[in-house]
Amino acid sequence: MLSNSAKLLKPENSSLLVIDIQERLLPLILNANSLENKVKMLLTGAGSLDIPCFLSEQYPEKLGKTIASIKNHSFKNVYSKRSFGLGLDCDFLSDIQTPNIIICGIESHVCVLQTVLQILESGTHTPYVVADAIDSRFPEDTTWAIERLKQEGVKLLSAEMIVFEWLQTSTHKKFKEIAPVFRDRKP
Repeated sequence: MLSNSAKLLKPENSSLLVIDIQERLLPLILNANSLENKVKMLLTGAGSLDIPCFLSEQYPEKLGKTIASIKNHSFKNVYSKRSFGLGLDCDFLSDIQTPNIIICGIESHVCVLQTVLQILESGTHTPYVVADAIDSRFPEDTTWAIERLKQEGVKLLSAEMIVFEWLQTSTHKKFKEIAPVFRDRKP
């Protein structure tokens, strides 16, 4: 029998950070429906497995609040920010007690990228970027953001990969509760 790998993401070593999926930003995103579905998949898995979730909102007075389908999930903290990288407005890393931070949201080349680089710079946590759950207004900006993240050595995964890693087996007690997010997956 194989031993549990230290490289696998597990509920006890993961937190989820959702960046800026707001009322006035999301409609500008080309693949908004896909992005929203992937983030909901992550939140469903995290919620079922008691994984701490955190949320940021970029200048909510002007860009609106987080969209309802995301906001209705449970978050340990919601950070309002004016800086692009979350770390310039608050010490959010002191709130996150797990070594790994799973990051999704918008925009890939601005707030997501700068927040991830701040996490890397801190040296206190390992960021994992959900490549199919980040996006920007223009596809080329996401392409360049992912290229930069690769250059910086950031780990890139898909939403489904992460949730299956959290579960690790079809016999997990929460598998049947989470399984509908895989069966109901839409492009």
